[in-house]
Amino acid sequence: MNAYAPTSATSSCPIDDEELETYDDESDEFETDTQGIRCVGSMGTSHSRGGRPPIPGKKRLRVKRSSVWDHFTKDKSSSEEFSTANCNYCGRQYKCHPTRNGTSNILYHFRNCEKYKSLKAREDSSSKFTFVAGENQISDASGNNLIIAKYYEKIIRETLCEMIIVDEFPFSVVEKKGVRKMFRVLEPRFTLPSCYTMMKDCVKLFMTKRDLIKKKLLMAGQRICLTTDTWTSIQNMNYMVIIGHFIDHSWKYHKRILAFCQVSDHKAITITKEIEQCLVEWGIKNLLAITLDNATANDKAMTEF
Repeated sequence: MNAYAPTSATSSCPIDDEELETYDDESDEFETDTQGIRCVGSMGTSHSRGGRPPIPGKKRLRVKRSSVWDHFTKDKSSSEEFSTANCNYCGRQYKCHPTRNGTSNILYHFRNCEKYKSLKAREDSSSKFTFVAGENQISDASGNNLIIAKYYEKIIRETLCEMIIVDEFPFSVVEKKGVRKMFRVLEPRFTLPSCYTMMKDCVKLFMTKRDLIKKKLLMAGQRICLTTDTWTSIQNMNYMVIIGHFIDHSWKYHKRILAFCQVSDHKAITITKEIEQCLVEWGIKNLLAITLDNATANDKAMTEF
């Protein structure tokens, strides 16, 4: 069978110019040309368009058009003559020579790959949910009930304040890139406030907690014991702390810091003044005892109290 090509611009050609490739099948051979198509038949006769001599054609690189190559990886260590590909899920190896094997065998394996099926099933089950009418729950594909977490901005901000206070973070921690990214992932609906807003929230939380403790002290009616101490920091600054101890109606022991302040010195009059101010501020009237160390200033302060 001889190949043919049109010799005029008006003739129709069954071969698309963009899909021409060098072809050799025993006796017939196609070669591409930028100016025309030269065909060589079984008898060795050649034809060219426009009477111009043909230019030797160039082979185009084969493009992996099949979607199966999204799930298989070609083995680069194999030769061109014995091309192989590995499954991305189970690792099985198949021959994939473009002329001898094609992609039918690897496509058949992909459709029946057990590891791919199990992976696909897990992805589908994690993304499919069914809402239960009238309840704050959803069910996944496996029938497991999941509870939808409600969004409480007030609770999140209070918890953030407690984290800053307990872990002694600076207020500027809310403006760090890593913290903001973490909150965007955990709760995209929550917008982190500025450091100044966090400072106001921490003061507000302190006032709220103080009022709760004060109500608890007054409502219980129990007697309270105080312990206090003074010390000097490495910056040569004097501090004093007063801690209240009491037992509630359920015989549960409680300990609360009632005062933590900076003082001018460790003299007896200074200690007495701070203790009196603490008792007035908290409204404590049922005082049972005050415990201090054996410093001389403390003995004098208890004598003057």
